[in-house]
Amino acid sequence: YVFWARRPGWLVGACWAGLLPVLGCLLMYHHHGATQFGYRWMLDILPFALILAALGMEQMRWRAARPLIIASVAVNGIGVLWFYTFH
Repeated sequence: YVFWARRPGWLVGACWAGLLPVLGCLLMYHHHGATQFGYRWMLDILPFALILAALGMEQMRWRAARPLIIASVAVNGIGVLWFYTFH
């Protein structure tokens, strides 16, 4: 959905301008992350990515977005349970 964000104006360009340089730096950093669930450094780009995803979902049908939203909530819920069960 991030890649489908097509809205005229400054918002999409500003989000990409904030996301890409930070993502470039983050992808050069290597850490195994064995003691955590998820990639905590991606929190730096998450506000930009969420705005782009929401703008991309605007142009898509709700039926296509609903399974992806449910799956993301389920994966994060399982990750939290796994983290607190085994750590």
